Parts: sequence; C-alpha cells; structure tokens
Amino acid sequence: MRIPLILPEVQAAILAGGQSRRMGQHKLFLDYRGNTFIAHLLIQLQQQVNEVVVAGAPVPRQLADLGVPVLEDAEPDLGPLGGMATALKHASREWLLTAPCDNPVLPANFATRLLHVAREQNVPLVYVRKVGKPQPLYAIVRRDLLGSLNAYLAGGERKVMPWYESVDALALDWDDAGVSFININTPEEYAAFLDL
Repeated sequence: MRIPLILPEVQAAILAGGQSRRMGQHKLFLDYRGNTFIAHLLIQLQQQVNEVVVAGAPVPRQLADLGVPVLEDAEPDLGPLGGMATALKHASREWLLTAPCDNPVLPANFATRLLHVAREQNVPLVYVRKVGKPQPLYAIVRRDLLGSLNAYLAGGERKVMPWYESVDALALDWDDAGVSFININTPEEYAAFLDL
C-alpha cells in the first residue's frame, strides 16, 4: 500500500542560524517539555510535510542524530535570509515552508494555511503577523524567488522586510495561535514562556 504524500509541493526548513547572543546559548538546544526546541519543531513539521531540512546550523555535527539533512550556509553571516537562501538552493519542491528555532510550538495547520493563502492570493511569499507584529521567518516562499534573494544578498542587504516588500509578500494575520510565533530571545523571555 502506498502512503500518500502530505502537501507534496511543499518542503520545510528549520532556520537554525544566528548567534543567540541575548540568550547566551543556542536556542535550538533549549529544553521544552523534555526535548529540545529543534526536536519539537522537527516532529511538528514532519506531521505537516514529507521533507524537512535544517538550514544555517551553527554546528552541523551536533544535529547529525536528527536524521534529516543539515545544510551549512555557503556564505556565513548573511543573517536569516542567508539560511533561507541555502534552503531554497537545495529545495526540490515548488514551495519552501520556513520556521525559525525561536519557539518550539507550531500550529497544526501551519503549512496548509500558508499554502492556501499563497495560492488563493496568487503571491510568491506569505509570512505570519501576530498581534500586528511581523514574524517574517514563519513563512512560505516559492522556490523561484531564489534568484531575487541571491541578488538582494549580493547587494549587501540583510534586512528581511525590505526584500519581502520587493517581492510583494503578503502578511497573514494569525492572532489565534496561542504560544506559537512568540519570539524567545532572552533568558527572561524563555522563563516566561515556560510558565505559559
């Protein structure tokens, strides 16, 4: 019996780059309910799409036991867009779903809702906005935007939102997502998150 693919046109990337300076340790290894942030994200994404990679990992060998491809950025220090470019370069599907390692919880309909909006509105990129604040690394990106992204990075640009605006990205308001999409950047924010 053949098992049907989940959203066969979508693969996902966990954006694991960043220095985590404010946290003082890599966020992807923070504990949440007995497992690491990145392990939680991987499990949730694998329930929504068939193919998941980790992009921009600072220490790839520490992630080898996850059982998924771990992609190093070809060029370091390009910020989160560098990790997105790395994932897009290796993408084999039409759409790339991205999630940063800033929070271990995703909505169960994360992939389907973003893909639906992208297709319904005929846009190449949709990102999450929660309580009026952009959460741009929670996104779905059409693979053919790689050329535009590479040109933007080659021009020395690093900021996410100006590139999004240049490709007519659409914000999806997602205020009913509970603790999902809350950025956790400091030990204080982490402690508060664990108390929610």
